[in-house]
Amino acid sequence: MKIQSKIYLYNFLTVVFALLTVVSLGSLGDMAIYSVFVNVALFGMLTRICYNKENQLRRILRNRRRARKVQLTVFKGRKTAHHAA
Repeated sequence: MKIQSKIYLYNFLTVVFALLTVVSLGSLGDMAIYSVFVNVALFGMLTRICYNKENQLRRILRNRRRARKVQLTVFKGRKTAHHAA
């Protein structure tokens, strides 16, 4: 699976888990406080994990693009220097 596809997946999961966290907080009057606390903690943890994984993948993609730009710049410099000589 491509990195960009994984980023979209983790972004979607982050949003879903964040919404489920808010919905769990909204059920505070209907459910036992222990159940609400467990649900909020679980969904909050899953939101944080997906958010961190998404940012890690974005960092990897950004570093790859940066490395590719540096490599092209160095290559162009060598090629130009070679033709000038």
